Amino acid sequence: MADSGSLAGPGGALRRLMGLWQPEGRVGRLLNGVLAAMTLGCVSFIALCVTLKLYGDTPEEVEQITLCALVASICVGFLCKVTLFVTQGGTLRQAVRLLEETRARFCNGDHNKLTRRRYLDHSNNVYYYCQMVAVPAAIGWVVCPLLSRVLTKTDEGQPQPQWQLPLPTWFPVDMYASPTYETLYVVHSFCVLVAVQSCLSIDIFFVHMMLMVAAELEVLNCNLSAMQHINFQTTRTEEEGFISRYKRNGRRLALLSSGQSLADQTLTEGASQKELNQQLLKNVLHHQAILRSVSLLQSA
Repeated sequence: MADSGSLAGPGGALRRLMGLWQPEGRVGRLLNGVLAAMTLGCVSFIALCVTLKLYGDTPEEVEQITLCALVASICVGFLCKVTLFVTQGGTLRQAVRLLEETRARFCNGDHNKLTRRRYLDHSNNVYYYCQMVAVPAAIGWVVCPLLSRVLTKTDEGQPQPQWQLPLPTWFPVDMYASPTYETLYVVHSFCVLVAVQSCLSIDIFFVHMMLMVAAELEVLNCNLSAMQHINFQTTRTEEEGFISRYKRNGRRLALLSSGQSLADQTLTEGASQKELNQQLLKNVLHHQAILRSVSLLQSA
């Protein structure tokens, strides 16, 4: 049976680390609950910071208000996505197990394995490309406040610009006093990275599952195309070269040229027809398994 870890898609270890994919066992479920709560807490903390900024210290600039509203709306979407993914984890794991059983049951040779491997490689490439975009963007967001202060030049006698945080924030304390500022900066940076990686891993999971379903559809299509080579008419055409003609003499049928007997030919045709029916049944069951996988993904 195929490795269910590979079928869970790239980023599986990251999802388990953030509590988005529940493992087996009671202890594992408890630890997963703690990690999931931490992930949800990080996303909620970002939304809380920008909400307090809007209500407690409403910016005067339209750009700052727009930024706060944008970050708040994004965080609400992230929070809904993570919550639904965790609550629908049972259905998603069932879909992964069904695909695992389908891959193990319906495999006709190395060509099917190569097709599935090609789609899996494509899924891994998509994951790496997304990480190449998301990670530098998140790091740039976190580091930008520090760089802006370092690179900003001020004239002599003018005060230095105020320290900034990665996210718009307001708390009823002096946020820019040490060590409050450093603590908030580290917490903000950690929450941003967790939010980005959690949502990216969720998106990649569904992209991966769609690619795996597409792989099964291509395998099914190849198996359906291969059925034409099992047609028993081909056997009859080949054996007509051995049997040139028959002569009916009363109730007896004599073979005038050497070749396969009629009884053997009938058995060959029957075996070909049986193999054709078995392959057709196998393809129908494969198609039904694919439909069940799609239905589970849609319900999640």
